[in-house]
Amino acid sequence: MKFIAALFAFLAMVNADCYMMNPRGSNDRLNEANTDRNNANRMFDSQNNAKGGFCYGPAMGYYEGSLLTIEWTAQHGCGINAKLVCNIVLQYMCSNSDAAPVDLLRDGSTTNTITNNAQGATAETNGQLTYGMHEPYSFYQACSTRQRNKGLWINDRNLGGNTAQFTRQNNNANRFAYECPEERDYFPYWAPVPWVDIAVLVPTLDYCPFYQAESFNVKSKFICTTGGVQAAPNNQADCAQAGLDWTEVPAHGVPAPDCVIAPLSRDNHLGNGGAGGHNNFYNWTLPFAKDLPCIANDNCNCALRIRYNISTGDLGANGNRPDSGFIDWSSNGAASPITQDPTLEASGANFTLAVDTSQFGRTFGDRSYMFHIRPTFWSHWI
Repeated sequence: MKFIAALFAFLAMVNADCYMMNPRGSNDRLNEANTDRNNANRMFDSQNNAKGGFCYGPAMGYYEGSLLTIEWTAQHGCGINAKLVCNIVLQYMCSNSDAAPVDLLRDGSTTNTITNNAQGATAETNGQLTYGMHEPYSFYQACSTRQRNKGLWINDRNLGGNTAQFTRQNNNANRFAYECPEERDYFPYWAPVPWVDIAVLVPTLDYCPFYQAESFNVKSKFICTTGGVQAAPNNQADCAQAGLDWTEVPAHGVPAPDCVIAPLSRDNHLGNGGAGGHNNFYNWTLPFAKDLPCIANDNCNCALRIRYNISTGDLGANGNRPDSGFIDWSSNGAASPITQDPTLEASGANFTLAVDTSQFGRTFGDRSYMFHIRPTFWSHWI
């Protein structure tokens, strides 16, 4: 059965990079001393050049309710720009610093990727948890069980499987720690996620009501379960037909994300793109102790995530809309407007174009190292 929901639909081939400049983004690095990162699969799929990213350092601490300026560079531009369509999503997640290893957010002590089993989360080296981890193992287990959304546009790609691990950008389900490839590539996602939405930066405010209403901050999501555990069906009809439980998962219960026009930056420029030669930025008001119990207990381990979604406007305004009219499964295969390495005739000669259809409509990303959100002395008055 086809299933489709809201998504970013981006439709042009791009080779771009997106790096978080503040807080320092890892680009999957840790503490390696070489120019290139050791392992592009360590924590998440950045799609970035191996030379980017800051080296690991001691965890920063920020006070609740203070302003944290999130800064980034985005190579192919953003904002109100006639050449492209761009969205930037800013998110965070936290765990208690004394959480069980299977839930504990941490940077880890090795550049190797956490193993795909329950033992990976608890493995230790010299008394420290070995592997870096943001999403918990249970999140990836649900991803590898849940059927992928077959209502999505995958172009002419042949995906290697039918679970949410397989996407147009990740045909073979390459694993990046416990990140879910389908959730990574599409926003707002149709299943529960551990990330809390901070802001969505858009090319037009027309998209804002949809993004804010569909955010897991405010809208519960449903999954198919058996015995309380994720089952394969991804929609209510298939779940009922299988005799399983269509289960509501409550939203995070925090305000909807901010939604503003993305700051303008020019295309083909991986540098300071903001006004006056500064980085593009967003000022995030950090949550308060009343919002996160771990702040009140002074035991928050947190990470930031930036997702940079980039396309050009080849299909017009509707083709890139997130709410309706976007390109979907009906344009897959032979119906796709773009094909892999097409051969065209011009002036009596055949020319083959180097086209990688997995890169038409692309999501890049970066994440911070672990940081702490600390209580202030007036927390109990807020």
